[in-house]
This record gives sequence, structure tokens and C-alpha cells, in this order.
Amino acid sequence: MGTYGVRMNITVTADERLIERAREVARRQGVSLNQLIRHCLESRAGEVPGEEVATLLLALMQERGGHSGGQPFSRDAAYAGRA
Repeated sequence: MGTYGVRMNITVTADERLIERAREVARRQGVSLNQLIRHCLESRAGEVPGEEVATLLLALMQERGGHSGGQPFSRDAAYAGRA
């Protein structure tokens, strides 16, 4: 049930295109949109242990073979929106 022990429901308002992109990410990861959002919240709040993050990254690297899947990216794009 997490560190805090009590589950709460929240309402999130976001652009339709963002939600659709998030659903696609969730589909590719084999999780629900709810699970994806919960994991993002846990990651941002520092509740995902480093070992778990390392395990997830290793699994992604093994799955993708270290390739971007043919999608171009740049350093600027990777850091866009970060403070």
C-alpha cells in the first residue's frame, strides 16, 4: 500500500493529446494508465528504491538493446522542460 498506508483517489486534468501519449506509453510498458501515473508519482516523490530503478533500466536496455528504436533524439530534447 506504499509508505503512507492510506490510498487516495485524485483527479488529474491534462490535455487530451498528453493523455493519449501517456496511454500509449502505458500500453508499450504493459501497464495501466493508473499504474503508469502512480509509478511516476512514486519516482518523483523519491519512493522508488534505487535498486528498483536500476532493475527497470537494465530490463529496458536488454529489451531495446541500447537503441532508441529508430527515434531520433537530442540532448536538448532529453532535458527539455527540466529546471
